[in-house]
Amino acid sequence: MLNGIERRMRLGLMHLAAMAVLSLACVPAALADAGMAECWWNTLSPEKMVVALHGEQATEAQAMAAKKMYADLDGETRKFVDAATAEIHGEGGFSSVGAWWESLDCRLMRVAAGDGAAADPASPFCAHYPGSGAEKIMDEASIDWVNTVEQVLLNRNDLGQYPE
Repeated sequence: MLNGIERRMRLGLMHLAAMAVLSLACVPAALADAGMAECWWNTLSPEKMVVALHGEQATEAQAMAAKKMYADLDGETRKFVDAATAEIHGEGGFSSVGAWWESLDCRLMRVAAGDGAAADPASPFCAHYPGSGAEKIMDEASIDWVNTVEQVLLNRNDLGQYPE
């Protein structure tokens, strides 16, 4: 069994490797509006893609349509992905992943993480970012996933300072 330090080191290395791979596939900041949805969507696993758009109640046709890389989506599904991306991105201009996360409500936290399409206080993603001072802080695995996904969505190379 890994001790806490070894576990954090492995999680950190996995996070760095994921960010390196994702940075090769995502567009530069100048094209962030055009590529933001693609970068976020392509970061999610096929199962997370489905629940981010349709929750646990997806039909077989919706699931099949959603389990594709952004470039391969049909027009209707792409519109849903673009709308979800715009909703979770908000107005932008956040100084950190934590500041952005705290701007979301429970439903949008779950959509962003690919955890569901409806608010569910029992979800590990319906929790606050460390340093927020609020109750129910995300667990380590959720924090690592949010950091990975949201750095891609926000086109960031770092987490930023949170709280400021």
